[in-house]
Amino acid sequence: MIIVEERLLELLERRLTGDRYSHSIGVADTGEMMAKRLYEENKLTLLTDKESFIARVRQAGLLHDYAKDIGLDQLRIIAEEARDFCQIDREEMEMAQLLHAPVSAYLARKDLGIEDEEVLEAIRYHTIGSPEMGLIARIIFVADYIEPNRTFKAAEEIREEFKDRGLDRAIIKACDHTINYNIVRGNLIHPNILCLRNACLRRQ
Repeated sequence: MIIVEERLLELLERRLTGDRYSHSIGVADTGEMMAKRLYEENKLTLLTDKESFIARVRQAGLLHDYAKDIGLDQLRIIAEEARDFCQIDREEMEMAQLLHAPVSAYLARKDLGIEDEEVLEAIRYHTIGSPEMGLIARIIFVADYIEPNRTFKAAEEIREEFKDRGLDRAIIKACDHTINYNIVRGNLIHPNILCLRNACLRRQ
């Protein structure tokens, strides 16, 4: 189901803080740019409807942080509801900063009626990734790092990696940043990030 974007923007403007709203638009715009580039490079030979694909990428980008501004206690309650649907594991339940991703996917389906599995996958895995995730999810995983509102050094490095070496190399660079960031701070690291990195390396 593709919700008319104007309606979706009105919903998000009411639901998200100003910075989060701007970020979500940035992810959608960046995802669109990436999808167009992949088309131009003839990497999407199995896809025939370019405009539909771009609309689905934009929908995933706009909704990826749909639950980001929900309070932590409520987020945990909804995550318990969503646990089976989103396959939320113990590690993810222990990392509160990650729960908005599966909850966003769950609410996108429950509240908005979105049933496109590739769009839901992109929303659900935009934080921890998955080695099996499809193209829309891989685009949104990177777009979340490199949209124009991201000004930290690693964002620019990942932008350059995508520009010069393509999507998988950008994913690897993003995984490297996430792993190093959490090691330096003594944080838990979800194993999906390592599995995703390895999967991309094997495709090189």
